[in-house]
Amino acid sequence: METRSSLRGPTKQFTATAILLLAEEGKLSLSDPITKFLPDYPVQGHLVTIQHLLSHTSGIRNYVELSEWQKTTRNDVSGAIIEKVSGQSYAEFLRTRLFEPLGMKNSRYEDLARITPGRVAGEG
Repeated sequence: METRSSLRGPTKQFTATAILLLAEEGKLSLSDPITKFLPDYPVQGHLVTIQHLLSHTSGIRNYVELSEWQKTTRNDVSGAIIEKVSGQSYAEFLRTRLFEPLGMKNSRYEDLARITPGRVAGEG
């Protein structure tokens, strides 16, 4: 589940919060299969729910450990389910639904195309 960026920073927490907001609004259910939103995702006949993704029990390999992913760390890796359900990009959803309402003026989803004053690189 995860805009043109690398996945450094607290992306998992933001993704989980965004999913829970959408669930609270009745726009999705944690028990929904991911194929409801991503019909072509290869689940090999298994039921994989949003809850499985959030709890890391889906059986889907951690893509950041795959050598193929290492070559594309600067490519688009976005919260696809969040984007489908909300109609917004992952970054826009975080900005309008989390950061701005909570007064998080110095928080943003990493945008490597923009210079961010005071940005600190995470360990990775």
